[in-house]
Amino acid sequence: MKSIYNILTSCIIAPLIIIGCGSESGSATANSSTPTPTPEVSGSASSLEFVSPQLIPSLDDHVSSGYVVVENPTLNNISNITYAVNTVSGNANDVVINSNDEDSCSSVAANGRCVLKLSIPDGATASSFSLSATNNIAVQQNKLNTIKNEVSNDSNDLIGIEQVKYK
Repeated sequence: MKSIYNILTSCIIAPLIIIGCGSESGSATANSSTPTPTPEVSGSASSLEFVSPQLIPSLDDHVSSGYVVVENPTLNNISNITYAVNTVSGNANDVVINSNDEDSCSSVAANGRCVLKLSIPDGATASSFSLSATNNIAVQQNKLNTIKNEVSNDSNDLIGIEQVKYK
């Protein structure tokens, strides 16, 4: 009776040990053959999106402010970004991007966002402008570093400046 019990136990335990050892080595082989994706060094500024107000008030005797959110909807970080104000009409060329915000928004993380503060000079009359972003991406070509300019989509939404009277 003991010999039948030993034979049955051996028949059950031996295959379990073989199956257990076989799956460990098989999974190690599968993981080692899977290539690891290489992340992109820096994405293109053309992927950035601007969320902006339609109007920013202009006050008679005070500098006013407006804010624009810069969003990066991609899976890549975007760096070396510079921003520009593009005048469409009026004296919007006097609009200034806060330098501290421009520095902090020079790199936007993947799926991240940052805020640019805009200063509108006092007494600015009815005007409109848009924003654009540019970054320079180093490209290796024939062992020489060259710079490729990537220009963003200009903000399709115009931002208006409207003079507001207050007391």
